[in-house]
Amino acid sequence: MNIRELFDACATNYEVNRPKLVPDFDLFYGALVEAIPFSKNARLKVLDLGTGTGLLTAMLYKRFPNAKFLITDVSEKMLEIAKARFADNPQVTILNRDHRDLPERDTFDLIISALSLHHLSDPEKSQLYRLCFQALKPGGSFINADQVLGRTEKEESFYESAWQADVRSTDLPEHFLKEAQIRMLEDKNARLSDQLAWLEAAGFGEASSYYQRNRFCVFGGRKSDKTI
Repeated sequence: MNIRELFDACATNYEVNRPKLVPDFDLFYGALVEAIPFSKNARLKVLDLGTGTGLLTAMLYKRFPNAKFLITDVSEKMLEIAKARFADNPQVTILNRDHRDLPERDTFDLIISALSLHHLSDPEKSQLYRLCFQALKPGGSFINADQVLGRTEKEESFYESAWQADVRSTDLPEHFLKEAQIRMLEDKNARLSDQLAWLEAAGFGEASSYYQRNRFCVFGGRKSDKTI
């Protein structure tokens, strides 16, 4: 199955299983929210790439109630849940599209993503970071909560064994773990150092890591508000 089919298949149980598959789930997602450099009353325009069920946007909406969100995903089944979640919210627009297809002639204060961009190849990630930089307004930020590759084979092996130990310490049924491992065969994780370099090459002058627990990392960059 391709990525769309894999996530269509797990849509129903996605949010129930997510905290069990992501160690320190609240800290991980919370780090992204805390890294956003805007006041709570800001009238932000936000793009959520690979939104899935809209989980991250729902968290941000609580923090930034005046924001307007454009959320995208390739999985129709995931978006069915997102549409139900935001059915009565005119501040959220939902599009079924690949997150590499950024809206043309549109700009954002904030571009976010959670556990989605690791499905791209390294060149695709680098290109997307350039597109995100172009799509941000001056002073805007890009923040990504995602998986990263270990710097060495030994470190990557540790990441994998630590993740499995964390997951097996929960009450997640074994068949859901197996399904997650099948989806992970499509992962194309990249080293954090490489991704920070790609962000800086794209134009982000302040590429930073805000949180890391083994392979789960929050990082991003800010577009300068100074005109040249």
